[in-house]
Amino acid sequence: MPELQPKENYLPAVRFQEPDYVPNGRHLPIAALGYYGVNPEDNRPGNAQSWWDFWGVGHEKSLEEVMPMPKHNPLADLAAGDSYCSPAPDDPERVQSLRERLARGDRREALLSLSHRNTLFERAWKLVGMENLLMLMASEPEKADWIFDHIIDFQLGMARIYLQFKPDIAFLGDDVGTQRATLVSPALYRRYIKPRYARLIALYKDAGVLVTYHSCGHVMPLLTDFMELGIDVLNPVQARANPDLPLLREITVGRMALWGGVDTQKP
Repeated sequence: MPELQPKENYLPAVRFQEPDYVPNGRHLPIAALGYYGVNPEDNRPGNAQSWWDFWGVGHEKSLEEVMPMPKHNPLADLAAGDSYCSPAPDDPERVQSLRERLARGDRREALLSLSHRNTLFERAWKLVGMENLLMLMASEPEKADWIFDHIIDFQLGMARIYLQFKPDIAFLGDDVGTQRATLVSPALYRRYIKPRYARLIALYKDAGVLVTYHSCGHVMPLLTDFMELGIDVLNPVQARANPDLPLLREITVGRMALWGGVDTQKP
């Protein structure tokens, strides 16, 4: 009996329905298309070493093998919030660009995955600065709520546009882990991040869209939260940051598929 083609094989793998084979790099039938192009950060004129993204965050690349890092946070001083202009999710030029890229894809061979890069937490700290955001979350919840609400409203607007194109997968992502622990406590995650993700994920789940979530680092304390949110696939399951992979598998089996779990870090 011939084995399933990659697209037909991927869905039962994610849904714990005995696929013909485990999807891998050669058999991952996903056409991942970001809303803002190949490099969503490179939205305003710059060069390979520095640029400004569509939220007004300035990025600079200073180390060859390290991704560019934010060097300018437009809301580091929240007093600037009254004059700050955030991007519009329904910007006609960007929507048209997305429409043109989708027209070139072949959905007979690949699943369509549309991306919310830096969905919430990462977008927040890039706007105000990491230290500033963590201080606000701990001591000024009204201000932290304002920032997170501002961002999730944009993401919900983007999701409604995405749904017009009937995607198979929504790719969400925030790095919430370090090599040894989570960047925020589970309590703060549940206070600020989880309820807002719940709104976004519910929008996709109600439409029958699979949800893949990316977070580098140690995420063991948040696995139950991810599953309660309805996340279907967790990526990249960073092996050295989550060294008890058998336990991680035991916690998630039958409820959340794992994409990764292979140690690719340099010593």
